[in-house]
Amino acid sequence: MIEFEELLAVAYKKERLKSRRLVKSAAFSEYAALVKTLTKAAGTQSLRELVDARGAPPPPPPHPLRPPPQAPVAYKKNKL
Repeated sequence: MIEFEELLAVAYKKERLKSRRLVKSAAFSEYAALVKTLTKAAGTQSLRELVDARGAPPPPPPHPLRPPPQAPVAYKKNKL
């Protein structure tokens, strides 16, 4: 069984819109509507093959002019 978040990550904008419309009109659950929409989009492939082919989008590359974020530094208060 494929997780809902994984399906959302690989679904295109129009596919998410179609599944939301199915939820409203046909009383499907969000998961069932998304599975139905993506299965139709997969055609002859299985749903797992479609998800694997699309894959989750990679994170954006770091900005070339901005340094990578660093962990926050804990400062100690001086006791006077």
